[in-house]
Amino acid sequence: MLRSEITTTKVLTPESRAAAMEVIDAVYRHEKRWIADSDAEIPTNLPERADVSWFVTHVGDTPAGVIRLAYDPPLSIPPELDFHFERDIALDRLPP
Repeated sequence: MLRSEITTTKVLTPESRAAAMEVIDAVYRHEKRWIADSDAEIPTNLPERADVSWFVTHVGDTPAGVIRLAYDPPLSIPPELDFHFERDIALDRLPP
């Protein structure tokens, strides 16, 4: 059985952004249909951003996964998500 090397790198260059965009386009736009335009998902100024990092994983030479890490994200839930907690859950009583 042949094995491919799995590597993960931080998206910092136009080339690594293009690889990450391949995954986003294939999975989130075409497969899941969660987004209409994949170009807006990863900003082009990533090396300058301190609030977020993107990483792309390759299996051999093929882009296979992408993850975004947000540093110190807001704790509020955007109203457009129309998210509601279940009434039985008392967040103030959950263990730390």
